[in-house]
Amino acid sequence: MTPVQTNERLLDGACFKAALLGARNLLHAHIDEINRLNVFPVPDGDTGTNMYLTLDAVVNGLENVDESLPAVLKSVSHHALLGARGNSGVILAQFLVGFTAAAGNRKVIDGAALAHGFAQGTQEAYRIVSRPQEGTILTVMRAAAEEAAQRVGDDLGTVFTHVLDRAHTVLAETPNMLPILKKAGVIDAGGLGFVYVLEAFTRVLHGEAVPAVVHVSGEEAYAAPDLEKVKAAGPPLHRYCTEFSLAGAGISSRELRTQLNKNVDSLLVLGEDKLVHVHLHTDDPGEALQTAAAYGRVFRVKIDDMYRQVDVFLSGSESNEVAVRTGVVAAAPGDGVGEIMRSLGASEVVMGTPSVGELLTAVARVNTAGVIILPNDENVRLVADQASNLATRPVQVVNTLTVPQGLTALLVFDPHVELAENVHRMESARTRVHSGSVARSVRSSTLDEVMVHTGEFVGIYEGKIVAAEKDEIQVLRDLVGKMLADNGELVTLFYGATVAEKQAEHARTAIANAYPQVEVQFYYGGQPDRDYIVAVE
Repeated sequence: MTPVQTNERLLDGACFKAALLGARNLLHAHIDEINRLNVFPVPDGDTGTNMYLTLDAVVNGLENVDESLPAVLKSVSHHALLGARGNSGVILAQFLVGFTAAAGNRKVIDGAALAHGFAQGTQEAYRIVSRPQEGTILTVMRAAAEEAAQRVGDDLGTVFTHVLDRAHTVLAETPNMLPILKKAGVIDAGGLGFVYVLEAFTRVLHGEAVPAVVHVSGEEAYAAPDLEKVKAAGPPLHRYCTEFSLAGAGISSRELRTQLNKNVDSLLVLGEDKLVHVHLHTDDPGEALQTAAAYGRVFRVKIDDMYRQVDVFLSGSESNEVAVRTGVVAAAPGDGVGEIMRSLGASEVVMGTPSVGELLTAVARVNTAGVIILPNDENVRLVADQASNLATRPVQVVNTLTVPQGLTALLVFDPHVELAENVHRMESARTRVHSGSVARSVRSSTLDEVMVHTGEFVGIYEGKIVAAEKDEIQVLRDLVGKMLADNGELVTLFYGATVAEKQAEHARTAIANAYPQVEVQFYYGGQPDRDYIVAVE
């Protein structure tokens, strides 16, 4: 990394981006080291992996963001929420969400703003943990915040030097705070990961390059755990580590936490209102998902068998190094749809109706062994096939002919699974959703036995016109009614570039009133050619 020159006392957007990139790279370099120390709350050996993947999502989200601090912090908050993984990853994400909220619209961060950010980030991290434990990443965060508060008058490089020193000191004390760490003979894994984040910020604030690997002092404290003593503590209380995101309207994290907090542990709920991320340990993931579904659309579901993970960790037989095997290139008709696809795991999104060359260029940017192309439009299907045939590595097309099919396929995509298995899952998933749209007619004609006049709105269901008249809301009602006749419990509207948000809210309300038995959601899609894309599940 090239050394970043920064104001002696201030942290700007470019500096913040550089520090996060350095932190992501340090976590990646030290994944195995952090994973080996992971004995709390469950010895499943994935803390380093989860913290890395969380920051990786944040850094990837910054790729096309300008270097103004407000833009950087807005992106960090959004992608931390969407990309949070695992117990420590979720806590790190919430720290970042709290920090960015405290900074507000500042163009630069000075000592006072830094102390405020650390304090609010730590407070938010503690808040989302149902039963906070000292001797964990939380303790290290709190110590860092206390040190920052005492150094408000110093330049930021000096502040971070002292914050880092304090974090190291407290990290070394974590075994004296948490008995399982003492028994295992290790420090806290999440705390160590947070120290590496602080290390990257400290280097950047001093105008230094962040090294690929950092050698910490007192290496005896970072030794591998005594696995026999860890094993003696017994299996996890619950079997499945379950994570998911939840999109809706007016979601109360406090209410959701109360509803989910039954026969679970390690419950973390971050976010509010329209977007929430949940992490919990349970014996019944289905019950948790069903509870959450009452509040909105559940997506990005990840369920891990902790019994198996613990067995692997205690046997020492497998490294938890991240293995990303498959990537996705998706075509999107609008910027809103594209952003949703990225949030669901698409590696590259190509806007509009791409050419073969554009798809091949996007495939080349995906650094995985295999790549899946999602055309998401009948007009892109043949182009996608051509690109697949011309590619120099394994590329397969999942036959998603609509945006709803593409989004549903992405819900089951797993980058750590081989190409063929992902294709099988996604082909199966895409058939579970019904697709429709509403657009304005540009000429009079009779299609599918429906008379359409110029300027009327037409409702199209699975490629056929099923409604046409001047009242767009009535066309929407009729279209959704036809779609619900084939069963469905959730209606999602993606409104186009020419539709105002208030119009879309009015449409959502009209559909909800017409069909009270179903849940109705709406999102900005940004497509220029259709007022609404409609999904029924």
